[in-house]
Amino acid sequence: MNIQKLECPNCHASLDNDYGNEGIFFCKYCGQKMIVEELQNAEYDLKIRKMEMDHETAKIAMEQKSQNMKYAHERENNIIQNKRNIILFLLMIGMLVIIMVFSFLMTSSYGSEHKKRVKELQKVESEVQEAIIAGNYDLAMIKVNQLRLDDGYSSSQTEAWDAKREDYIELINKKMNED
Repeated sequence: MNIQKLECPNCHASLDNDYGNEGIFFCKYCGQKMIVEELQNAEYDLKIRKMEMDHETAKIAMEQKSQNMKYAHERENNIIQNKRNIILFLLMIGMLVIIMVFSFLMTSSYGSEHKKRVKELQKVESEVQEAIIAGNYDLAMIKVNQLRLDDGYSSSQTEAWDAKREDYIELINKKMNED
């Protein structure tokens, strides 16, 4: 690096820098102002380079901010989707519970209706037996035809009542033939 003493070409006094402005000098003795173009171009190039670096830094910062916003948006979407999935799961569980409760209520009410129907048939069966003992076979035959369990609750119970009905019809026919 070559360092030279700068002096005023007019009075040969030392030159002072124009306070922060590279490439502009001022002679405090004669008032001469001088511009050194090489220094001004170097300062201009330095400012341009600094502006380019600032621009590059700002661009990187904006890209990082954009990337952060993208990740935040994706994270927010994931949270929303997870909440939707949880709500859907809870709704499905709720519907399953409602179906189970409804099914239980229907079965229990249907079961009580079935029990009621069985009691009615047992009463009719008693009336059939009383009519047979009394020898009133016509009444017994009418009552026997009422011994039907057709509520679809249990096929084995339906078959059992059908078998009872058939047995009573045979018994009534046999008693009618004997008399």
